[in-house]
Amino acid sequence: MPKGEGRFFLGRACAFLTRINLFIIAILVIAADFYTKYLVYTRMALHETIELPVKFIQLTYVQNFGGAFGIFQHQKLFFIIAAFVAVTCVLYFFEDIKELGKLSFVSASLIFGGAIGNLIDRIRFGYVVDFLDLRWWPVFNVADIALTVGVALLFIEVIRFGQNIPAEVEAEVAQSDKVEEQVSAEEVEEERDTCVKDSATSEEIAEAIESKLPPSQI
Repeated sequence: MPKGEGRFFLGRACAFLTRINLFIIAILVIAADFYTKYLVYTRMALHETIELPVKFIQLTYVQNFGGAFGIFQHQKLFFIIAAFVAVTCVLYFFEDIKELGKLSFVSASLIFGGAIGNLIDRIRFGYVVDFLDLRWWPVFNVADIALTVGVALLFIEVIRFGQNIPAEVEAEVAQSDKVEEQVSAEEVEEERDTCVKDSATSEEIAEAIESKLPPSQI
């Protein structure tokens, strides 16, 4: 196999494994979200609250007809379409997102898993099962956590990537200037060699002409 083809197939294999890792993280998020919602849906009554040993959080079963943290109530079709768009964008732009850094890969996986987790509920029930209650914040679920963390990580990576751009651009400009100087020096050297060769050729031609002329014409 030619060396170029070997590198091509190796690159394709790495990209495939990266996508597999994306789906593994997303599946873990979906599984955790689905299982916790299943426990709440089957073992708690609507609006029932269960106190936990830790005081800052409790379990409260609510049916959320809106978006994350209860925003935009009764917009089922809108959120189904939005979830499909989010999932499609993650898959389509995954290679570009991944280039931002390692955190961006994790963020894409979390966004993908969180969007699918809530999408399953909307298609099945027409609402999302929420149960994590901080008392002072709208009730949410595991998928909401994944979405929030994923978006936050992606935002951080975008900022970091933006800060690195000036340094990278400066390095590229310096490298470009260096290459241009080297090319210019080589061109000057080539022109000088050409002039020397032309001069030598002219002298040779003159000598050849003189050698063929009779002495009286010289």
